[in-house]
Amino acid sequence: LLHLRKKLPEVADFKNITWLQAHNPHIAGYVRTLGERKLFCLFNFSQEKSLLTWYIFRELGDKPSEIYDHWQERAFKIGKDSEYLAFEPY
Repeated sequence: LLHLRKKLPEVADFKNITWLQAHNPHIAGYVRTLGERKLFCLFNFSQEKSLLTWYIFRELGDKPSEIYDHWQERAFKIGKDSEYLAFEPY
């Protein structure tokens, strides 16, 4: 986690957090912004896999086509708003 904090400048405390509405009681999320860069931080507090609509990444008006999971070091293509990301527990 410290490695990610050093690697990603938007994680620094610039009072740059906007909370997201995950529409799932098991998932909390926010986005940190620094200039044009955005870092979505999502947390599944369930012990099971939870579903998260792809709309969460467009909620603030952006239209990204891909996101990168810095924890698992892999990219995801963003699906339609009616489709879901199967979000594993932390």
